[in-house]
Amino acid sequence: MVPFSNGAAHAPHPRRRRAPSPPGGIPHSQIFCDAGAGRLPTIVIAGFLPDATESIEYQREHLARYGDVYYLNYPRDRFSTTLLFAEISALIRHLNARGERPVLFSICFGSGLVVQYFRETAYASRLSIAGLVMVSPVLCAADMARLDGGNAAEARLRERAARMFFHHDTHADIERGVAKARRAFTILFRRERVMRLLNGRNTTIMARVLAAVDEITVAGYYERALALKALTWPAVDAPIFQGPALVLFAEDEDGVFVPSSPTLAALRRPSVVAKLFPRAAVHEVASSDAGDPVVHGSIAVHHHYFNPFILRWYERLRTA
Repeated sequence: MVPFSNGAAHAPHPRRRRAPSPPGGIPHSQIFCDAGAGRLPTIVIAGFLPDATESIEYQREHLARYGDVYYLNYPRDRFSTTLLFAEISALIRHLNARGERPVLFSICFGSGLVVQYFRETAYASRLSIAGLVMVSPVLCAADMARLDGGNAAEARLRERAARMFFHHDTHADIERGVAKARRAFTILFRRERVMRLLNGRNTTIMARVLAAVDEITVAGYYERALALKALTWPAVDAPIFQGPALVLFAEDEDGVFVPSSPTLAALRRPSVVAKLFPRAAVHEVASSDAGDPVVHGSIAVHHHYFNPFILRWYERLRTA
């Protein structure tokens, strides 16, 4: 995996480097690339956490059979959807100039960003995109928190963490919210992953994930949260993306999404899916072990359940 900047050549580095933006500077993402064997590249747009480079650890080798794999790691100290969208557009233009059309592979919060990107940018720029993958898509803020307050006693850990940002705007409140969010993310990642991922490869992954939890600054957390809060449910009066799409929900999405989630309600209805994503295949990913259900965004933990859907879809896209 090497750093990438709009096609400029870079020598491989023994390990990834993350350069923070200068104080008050432009919050650039870091883009990395794994060389692939085919002509169907993938651009990975991750969730709130972890980084894109850690999100698809158990898909990267498979996707590289189809083409280069690009990872957009969000900046640690800031976040700007405007700049992120410009970076995505620049990368797609670079690939289009090489005669390649990429797949946008998004996870959780990243799927909401991609939908916003399509609404604001992609068609206007006449970019050519081969397909879209969305894993446990969070398409609006109301998926993660009942913004009208709801029943605080019923709120789960993730919803409480989201509310910390959505309803506070003073510096002291934000700093307290970030401290609680860091603790919440640490608990969630350890609870959901570490106990089942104990080999050497996964220990390294987990170390990187937990390092990211600590390294993201107060401003970085807050601006990501503001980007999530700004996501609104798209109107169903026109398609968001008319190309091939794959939507994968976990069997236990209800453990994370709030009961009133617009995304779950809509994308579980074929008539709504047909309006938003006319060429989408929607699947629920389930475990064969009743004691270990597939949970929201667990594409690494439950990769052996996610991967067959992903690879069949890529194979059909390649041969279409």
